Amino acid sequence: MRLARHQAYSPASLGKAYLRAMGIEEPMRKFGDIAPKIHGIAMAAYYGGRAECRIRRWPVPVVPVDLTSEYPSVDALLGIWDVLTAERITIEDATEDVRALLESVTLDDLFRPAFWKHFNFYARILPEGDILPVRSVYDSKSGTRNIGLNELHWKQPMWVAGPDLIAALLNGHIPNVQEAFRVVPHGKQRGLKPIKLRNAISIDPRREDFFTRVIEYRKQNKADDRLQYFLKILANSTSYGTYLELNPVKIDPSKRPKITVYSGEHIFEQSAPDTIEQPGSFYFPLLGALITSGGRLLLAMIERCVRDAGGTYLCCDTDALIIVASKEGGAVQMPDGVSPIKALSWKEVERITERFDSLSPYNREIVPHLLRLTDENYDENGAQRQLFGLSIAAKRYALYTTKCNQPYCSHSECVTIVDPKAHGLIFFAPSEERENGLPKWWWELWRFLLALEFRQIIEPSFNVLMLGGRAIDSETSTPVDGEPAWIGLPAMMKMRVSTPHYLDQLKGKASPFGFVSHPRTRDKLKLTLLTPFSKDRAGWAHSLCINTHDGGIYRLNELSRADIITLGDVLCGYVQHREIKSLGPDGETCKAHTRGLLRRMTIKGGLQHCIGKEVSRFEQGKDDFIGNIDDVCIHYDGGRVAANETLIAEISGRGLRKTTKETGLDRKTIRAILSGKKVKIATLAKVVIGIQQ
Repeated sequence: MRLARHQAYSPASLGKAYLRAMGIEEPMRKFGDIAPKIHGIAMAAYYGGRAECRIRRWPVPVVPVDLTSEYPSVDALLGIWDVLTAERITIEDATEDVRALLESVTLDDLFRPAFWKHFNFYARILPEGDILPVRSVYDSKSGTRNIGLNELHWKQPMWVAGPDLIAALLNGHIPNVQEAFRVVPHGKQRGLKPIKLRNAISIDPRREDFFTRVIEYRKQNKADDRLQYFLKILANSTSYGTYLELNPVKIDPSKRPKITVYSGEHIFEQSAPDTIEQPGSFYFPLLGALITSGGRLLLAMIERCVRDAGGTYLCCDTDALIIVASKEGGAVQMPDGVSPIKALSWKEVERITERFDSLSPYNREIVPHLLRLTDENYDENGAQRQLFGLSIAAKRYALYTTKCNQPYCSHSECVTIVDPKAHGLIFFAPSEERENGLPKWWWELWRFLLALEFRQIIEPSFNVLMLGGRAIDSETSTPVDGEPAWIGLPAMMKMRVSTPHYLDQLKGKASPFGFVSHPRTRDKLKLTLLTPFSKDRAGWAHSLCINTHDGGIYRLNELSRADIITLGDVLCGYVQHREIKSLGPDGETCKAHTRGLLRRMTIKGGLQHCIGKEVSRFEQGKDDFIGNIDDVCIHYDGGRVAANETLIAEISGRGLRKTTKETGLDRKTIRAILSGKKVKIATLAKVVIGIQQ
């Protein structure tokens, strides 16, 4: 493998170097006859991993299971290596084949590896209640786009990757397919040659799947933590990430080019936005969108098996499902008098995991199971133990054990946290201490939250108010016992100086690409503060801060406490974080206090506009640097959109007078929309909301 050290930016760089060493040509170049529209369809059908909370703020017994190397496994099942190494590929009409497939496929069929080769297709459907990934702004306050798996009704057709349609079918509804095409590989590319992975194992791309061999090699080296971690990242990045690699590139406003945007059925020209996306060398969305879709199908299959056994799950995340289960199984009480749910028995869970063995593409002696119980299920002696879990929102959950073997209790020192998830806890740690290899404050946060949750369940009259970064007992108006010592510290983010603008603002107090700290303040102040990086937590409040907007100088101890976001605020916000993609047990919007088994939403499709892949706001220009800790998207519609034919027909049917009354917009604006002119997204949103209400 030829790769200079200064070009080895990540395991993905090494992965691409291995692909080149095997003689594999870059797919966009090799398959250059594939029309851009086809890739636009694939990108419109692309979604990341599925993550959701199903039982919120209610402790239950669990058995977590996960898939062995999900994306490399999906690659093998879908035959992605055959496409990547093909001499050529064709895009062939598969409309009738896909309709017939959806009419006849069964769950048992999905456990036959050869059957997965039928799923390499994309279909245009008319959503009629199909449960599909839906990317939307579920919370208008944050403006963040989330992906939820919900029941979608839409009068406008959309393109969906094949495995997602099969997953929708598992929920009992046959999708209405209008058109479909299949990706068909032909022959083998010339010039393919064997390589040696780390000079240890030989891989012949003409006969072997590179990704499965990497995973097998990783499993054979479990004792070497560094090596097995490297191989994990190498396999995942090369089997999926490289095909969807898009790098943000800033545009010179004085030389703004015209670009053509392809997204599903939408093809249009526009002036380039301030940032566009530059494809990586192995970018090929036809493969990338199928791979993530296949991962969601495997997760849907696990969910269906659990549901068929009468069970449910606490939460899921990409390749893992946290199944509600106990040793003997049985009823699990739920809050507010709701009917109990069933915990599967350990044996029932074992039968489900064994069923997936038939799909494993690996050597069974090296990788025994495709679906396995995670390591957290076992104690230090290797015996299975009873785990419990509590979830607040997607990716925000903790696994733990109790000495009393109950999901919640008031016993002293009874709870031992096994796995504290820290999604959203991106702030610099309040101390250097670590526990089991993780920042100690993650464990302290979850210990406090679990104790708080248990007490509120045991003592219904105990009410907690989250005020000023403190958990306050509403009856005594005093802080709840057991608060972590760090709650008063400012929430500081460790950042890297990556632009001349910020380097100049800091006036010699930071070096190029060096670290600085960013203290979080309330939005109303309109401050973006940076200060030289320091581990001296006690000195944070006195440190000199530069406002990057105007160069003003501030110290945190000179600002009002209410204007500074502390780690206590982070803690309070963490437990109140809503699962905005789901409804509560009562069918109403999920709120901060919602507890119990959540329900899927019914989504009525309205506006559609084209966005790029999510990019970190930290990498944006100076005007919105660190404006929000969530990811943001590049807009390819200039912030303006035109109504589709369905919406125009609805407005015409209602008439001008009724539409102006329902939407609050004037007649001039409505006429512009009817004529097909582009208007602000917020304006068109008012039309959709007004008509639906």
